[in-house]
Amino acid sequence: MTFDKLLQSDKFLHFIAGGAVAGVVFGATDDLGWSLLGTVLAGVGKEVYDYYHPESQEANVWDALATFAGWLPLAGASVGRHWMIA
Repeated sequence: MTFDKLLQSDKFLHFIAGGAVAGVVFGATDDLGWSLLGTVLAGVGKEVYDYYHPESQEANVWDALATFAGWLPLAGASVGRHWMIA
């Protein structure tokens, strides 16, 4: 997959949205657990919405996982930051 196609990919958009949700929740709470919960709720919530509105979208577990994956860079950076300080 070329970089141009990646940027147009639906999974990439889910990844970015998951990172945005994680960043906002982490910024508000300074807690990885809450940011994870917010990201999972956003990803699963979007797919539940898609499931009940099949005329506009198709529910897809891979989309929910791509949204969750957007949380991982924040988690890695946060854990690395705490590990370096300790």
